[in-house]
Amino acid sequence: MDITRPMKLVGGAVGVSVAFGSVAVAAESSGGDVSLRDTVSIAQAGTVRPLAHYTATTVDVDDSFSSPFDADGDGLSDIEEAELGTDPLNPDSDADGLTDYQEVKFGSDPLNPDTDGDGLPDGFELEELRTNPLESDTDHDGLSDGDEYTIHGTDPRDPDTDDDRLNDGDEFNTYKTDPLHWDTDRDGYGDGDEIAFGGDPLDPGVVPDIPFTDDSLDTSVSLDSSVSFDSPDSVDSD
Repeated sequence: MDITRPMKLVGGAVGVSVAFGSVAVAAESSGGDVSLRDTVSIAQAGTVRPLAHYTATTVDVDDSFSSPFDADGDGLSDIEEAELGTDPLNPDSDADGLTDYQEVKFGSDPLNPDTDGDGLPDGFELEELRTNPLESDTDHDGLSDGDEYTIHGTDPRDPDTDDDRLNDGDEFNTYKTDPLHWDTDRDGYGDGDEIAFGGDPLDPGVVPDIPFTDDSLDTSVSLDSSVSFDSPDSVDSD
């Protein structure tokens, strides 16, 4: 049997062009769900007809059939694409930078370019940012990956970008501090310490009352060996 490239017909029906013999096609049930693998005998060479054209007496169900066709080369057979609703002639149906096969393998939606709704395409998240395209807030800091990347400039994979012991979401949404600088008011005290010990991270005049402990005191003494002291005997009495 000489089978040419499968093609998607107008209206979403699936058909194939054959020279003669029988060929497997995807069949739509009355509910619209593709669930059967059917062998249709085609008498006229070169015809392309949707399954709906044939009567029940011309359709022979063959559940063991495995489609050899992958028209777009994305790793999914055309029958699998018909079941998913993806485009068998386009390896990346939703144009998000991941092939339909990659999305099925990873678990993202091959029909939605932004599966988690964070404003970033799935392919960009997975291959460029290394964030999770299945979760809108990869680092669980209260800011979406899209907002961190496009608005705040913070790291969507680090919940505390500036390492001040406040997560980025709390800084932006609650304390109004700068999630990109550990000391927003530049008074020498970290924003986290100011919040924890009664300071104001937005006012350099209100500093935190940080309790000192023995562990916090530096008892080491460093002497500068370049400094010399004159003994009384070396002083010129003149």
